[in-house]
Amino acid sequence: ADVGELVFLSPAEAFVTRIKLAVAGGFALSVPVLLFQIARFLSPLLSPAARRTAFALIPVAVLLFAVGATFAYTVLLPFALRFLLSFAGPEMVPMLSVAAYIRFVLWLVFPLGVIFQLPIVVTFLARLGIIDSRSMSRRRKYAVLGIFIVSAILTPADVFSQFLMAVPLLVLYEVSIVIARVAGRSRAGDGGLEKV
Repeated sequence: ADVGELVFLSPAEAFVTRIKLAVAGGFALSVPVLLFQIARFLSPLLSPAARRTAFALIPVAVLLFAVGATFAYTVLLPFALRFLLSFAGPEMVPMLSVAAYIRFVLWLVFPLGVIFQLPIVVTFLARLGIIDSRSMSRRRKYAVLGIFIVSAILTPADVFSQFLMAVPLLVLYEVSIVIARVAGRSRAGDGGLEKV
């Protein structure tokens, strides 16, 4: 949907918005470093094999974040804008401020990038023996409910946008069950936690 020209409603709004965009861009670029530091922090708890897996999964986590953010920006955002701007009329003309628009975009893009880390989180939890594929399968109906609740919170009120977000999350959950099964078998082979 074409949002038209963005306006700013206060003298500082354009300047502050550029700073927010710079911070958001810096955060996106720092994701690999953040993940590396998290892996280093957790490495004393892991066996050598699990430690190697943790560092090897960093590029996968970055890729998943990029895929989630790109999906939100290229697929979800246009549908959400089209739905919300469809309420415009002769008595209500849309005039979006740059701060409100950027806030709306970031609220869709970044959370979905983070949510796409689900397979990575499941891999670690399964390697640590906290979850397993059987318990995830048994709780599938609760996961589906949770996914639709998260989708309703992160998207506008239209059902189609909610469905667009929920479908990839449901696929990710099913993929995570398979990952948990594989990671559980690997843990049985090498022990997930470092024995002290």
